[in-house]
Amino acid sequence: MIPNKVVQKALDMSASDARTVQDAINRAYLQVPLTIRGMGDKAVDFAYGLPGSSAVMGRYLRVQGAARYAFNPFFAYLRLIPKTEILTESEGGGFLRSIFTGRSGQIADVRGLLRSNGMFEERAATLATGGSETGEAAEYSGQGAKNLAKKLLPMQERSIAGLVDAQAQKMGMTTENYIKTYPEQVRDTIQSIASYDRRSGFLNSPLARTLNVAIFPFRFDAKVATIMAKGLARTDLLTQVAVINGLMKAQSWLTSPEGQAWYSQNADAIAVFEYITPLMSIYDAMQSLLPGQNHDLENFGDLGGLPFGFIPQILDSVGLTHFQQPTVDASTGTTIPDYVPVTTRGAAALAITDFLGTLFSYPGATLGLPGKTSIDRNVGLSLVGGSKTTDLKLEPPTNLSASQQSYEKNVQASQGKTPAANTPPNYQAQPSGTMNIPPTSNEEDLTSALKAKAAKATKLKKAQFTPYALPGQTTLGVIPGAQ
Repeated sequence: MIPNKVVQKALDMSASDARTVQDAINRAYLQVPLTIRGMGDKAVDFAYGLPGSSAVMGRYLRVQGAARYAFNPFFAYLRLIPKTEILTESEGGGFLRSIFTGRSGQIADVRGLLRSNGMFEERAATLATGGSETGEAAEYSGQGAKNLAKKLLPMQERSIAGLVDAQAQKMGMTTENYIKTYPEQVRDTIQSIASYDRRSGFLNSPLARTLNVAIFPFRFDAKVATIMAKGLARTDLLTQVAVINGLMKAQSWLTSPEGQAWYSQNADAIAVFEYITPLMSIYDAMQSLLPGQNHDLENFGDLGGLPFGFIPQILDSVGLTHFQQPTVDASTGTTIPDYVPVTTRGAAALAITDFLGTLFSYPGATLGLPGKTSIDRNVGLSLVGGSKTTDLKLEPPTNLSASQQSYEKNVQASQGKTPAANTPPNYQAQPSGTMNIPPTSNEEDLTSALKAKAAKATKLKKAQFTPYALPGQTTLGVIPGAQ
């Protein structure tokens, strides 16, 4: 939704007239056919169109966009910059590659050329709101979609400049001539890295946008997989076979007891690596789609996505649904207990906790800092005047998935422990190479009768034998001498 102030500035009108224009735009969105707009965008349009919800939804999305992305230093410097560099390297260039090819000295000049030619310009609606809006008008008009939805960081611009310079070198042209000769291709390259390729039919389709609303971040994961696949397709056949075979073997090994034990030993370093690189998107895709792998719902993304992700989280926190999987400590393999409410005040505190969790991102636990959930929970309890000791209780989850149970068992076994949840009642370890099966009552009766018969040691003739009853069968005959 375009903010009121943007409409005022663009059309030079009063606040009341701008509000009228906003309402007209909202009604126009609701009238666009479902086949064109898509179910996901229709759901967002409907949320905007509810009486009194337009201002609330707009503010919620602006806060969410700013706190999670636009003004979040953790997201900007730990995720955006490394991911941009990795994606540009996958496309054939980047800042690091320019260092190894001796072109790093020209990157500043290439970046200046891109800026002077307007390649890094933002959409007008987005620029006016500090980069926290989505720029619907520019995107759906098809004209402003050539510009970026947000302002890039200097290091992102250097990575993209390295890619454009590599493309120019490949064409045998100077970077300046390449930008002037192929401006649309350069814009498409920049947008495919920093946003989404406007030439991609699938990524811009109503289906992909709907899936992104339902399961976030579906579009980003699909984009990363596409860029990685294109980069692999540019290599020779033997390299392609080797990479695919290696990925499949690595995926299989990570689900084995040895692989899970190794993962637990390096869990802290792997967590940081997963956070700062887009490679986890490929791993999640393989886990979700390959037969025989982990198909947990959480691998597909955040249910509800943006902006509806808070709904399933709140429903889970009050115990009405069980969308979220329990958490297993990657280092120890132990299941982390959940806080559940024991009072109405506790339920309200957990609902606030989950709502706050959708507003911002913070990798506290990943970086060894206080965890985001504990901070949100303390804020929620303070807002309702609650206490962890009286309004909440810790309860171990019982709905571990098969993959989580396997991980818990294998990791704790590698550490010389046995998970209590996996130990059957009254279990007694048997000596190696032996098996002790407790007899049933029928078997005990038969054994006693046979022992009594053996004690008499009376040799019988063939005609004196009658069939014995086997365990679980009716009596077919009687044992001689037992009458």
